Amino acid sequence: MKILIGGDVYCFSSKKDIPKVLLSDKLLKKIKTTDYFIVNLEGPITNSNNKNEKIGIHLKNPIKLAESLKRIKVNVVGIANNHIMDFGLEGLKETISLCDANQIISVGAGENLDLSRKHITLKNVLGETLIVIAMCEDEFCWAQENRAGTNPLDPILFYYNYKDLIKNSDNSIVLIHGGKEFIKIPSPRMRKISKFLVDLGVDLVVWQHSHCIGKYEYYKESLIFYGQGNFLFNYPKQTADFYEGALIEFTKQKNKKKFDIIFIKQNLEYFGAREVKINKERFELPKTKTDEYIKNEWESICKFYKPFYLKELLKIKTNTNNINYDREDILKLHNLLKTESNYEVILTILDNLI
Repeated sequence: MKILIGGDVYCFSSKKDIPKVLLSDKLLKKIKTTDYFIVNLEGPITNSNNKNEKIGIHLKNPIKLAESLKRIKVNVVGIANNHIMDFGLEGLKETISLCDANQIISVGAGENLDLSRKHITLKNVLGETLIVIAMCEDEFCWAQENRAGTNPLDPILFYYNYKDLIKNSDNSIVLIHGGKEFIKIPSPRMRKISKFLVDLGVDLVVWQHSHCIGKYEYYKESLIFYGQGNFLFNYPKQTADFYEGALIEFTKQKNKKKFDIIFIKQNLEYFGAREVKINKERFELPKTKTDEYIKNEWESICKFYKPFYLKELLKIKTNTNNINYDREDILKLHNLLKTESNYEVILTILDNLI
């Protein structure tokens, strides 16, 4: 079985025409050799203008994108992401309907919690099976018992919902939409979750949402990719990293796994991409002292974001590191957010206020 996975796809709505030729010949030939081609559909495909209430931008794709994805042989779209509910249930239902009409399977969101958790099982001509599970962090998008949304990223629920499915399948892939945007290093939490999934038998764990190519590592013969970058995402005026991405090719023959990474660069003149040569070793995590490396890098990242977060939490009017704050206030805030019971109460209160 051979699977190809691409990163985030979004067609900037002000660009009215989607070209008939989206990919280079070399990329198209690569796709045609695979059993399934999977991408993350960032935002609904919809005509709806009924925006969901949230903080942040609302994304939606033009209706014609569904046909364009079919044309480049996309078989599966992950829809567990922070933008799929930007236009509510109407946008989600229209997206799923358009994908169905173009023989594209969607996974990772539904009209209620049970439907959002549904995995998909793919088969090749030899009858080999592949389980695909998609889930994401909560950014105004998680499904609830009677509310549409995405499959929650919850390791405990994952264990109970999927461990037997993974055990009884020939292959398994988990797509996770999460992590800090534009950051190439996994957080300690991301790594802990990823290793847990591999310990359950997952062959490939792919984190999306980063909008840049992140690090990767091999663990117990499985691949964990912490940030795939964008595949087709023509949002204007971004950094060069935004327009690069990685395709992950997963092959399994006679119980032997093989992974390959294909790097792509988007065409800035129109909606499209081509293959480029990049040394993949520069994205691999160090094989020694990995925990120490991640800890140091993560703390450096958090130090950079410190002014922003403290300003938001404490309503301090400054954008510098020279912040004067009351130590007792910091201790109180730390206790409220760090202690699990307090954190749970706070989230419940805020959920009921929204």
